[in-house]
Amino acid sequence: MKVRLQSILPVRQGHFLWCPAAYQSQTLAADCFKCKAQGYLIAFVLGIGIAGLEFWGSHITHSLSLLSDAWHVVFDVLGYGIGIVAMHRMYGMREDASRVAVERKRFEGWMAFFLLVAATVILMEALQRAFYGAPEIVETFRMLVVTLIGLLFNVVTYFLFKNLAIQHEHGDGEACSHAHQHTHERRDDILRANMLHTLLDAFASVLVVALSVVFMITSDKRFRYLDLLGAIVICGFLFHQAYKMLAKRYRHST
Repeated sequence: MKVRLQSILPVRQGHFLWCPAAYQSQTLAADCFKCKAQGYLIAFVLGIGIAGLEFWGSHITHSLSLLSDAWHVVFDVLGYGIGIVAMHRMYGMREDASRVAVERKRFEGWMAFFLLVAATVILMEALQRAFYGAPEIVETFRMLVVTLIGLLFNVVTYFLFKNLAIQHEHGDGEACSHAHQHTHERRDDILRANMLHTLLDAFASVLVVALSVVFMITSDKRFRYLDLLGAIVICGFLFHQAYKMLAKRYRHST
């Protein structure tokens, strides 16, 4: 499945098939930035649609775990937006890579704050629902369909980024200069971070898919508490990501 999915995606050796540099023996860094910006834009647009679908699904199914996953997708979309801005700034040569890295850390601070707020709101909602008894999950089949679509989005996006992350090579096999490597590594750091966020979101989607199957199999209300547990687990992912961002920013600022 992995090989088949990678062959379907219109990306080869770190470039989209329509990129002129994809057919050149020597790849230019600016073209790599341009392809990655296009990849971020695709993920950004699709992510907005998936987040909207999951918010709608959580409303009609009353599933808090699905709502938590929707907020997780929103966070991913913010990361894709940062990638778009960073790649276009590098491509336009208006700022150097170090300046883009500084701006990215500033954006990450806001993203961490957004994560903390979203996770806190979801956690409070979970505790409130637990106080009033087991949640009433309805439309379990729709919950399963929505979560499967979200999981498919995460898988496709992850492999899209993975294909775009392939290091470029010179036609004669020569190594890049030290300065070139430094710039290339900074650019890849942004992509690797988004790949990690997408992968974590995929794990959260798998959890919600499993809960959907459980709710379809049994009507025992005691199992409905698993929805609250799933929401708390996803909140744990959100808190953990926020902590890592803030800790990394604090270390670099001292």
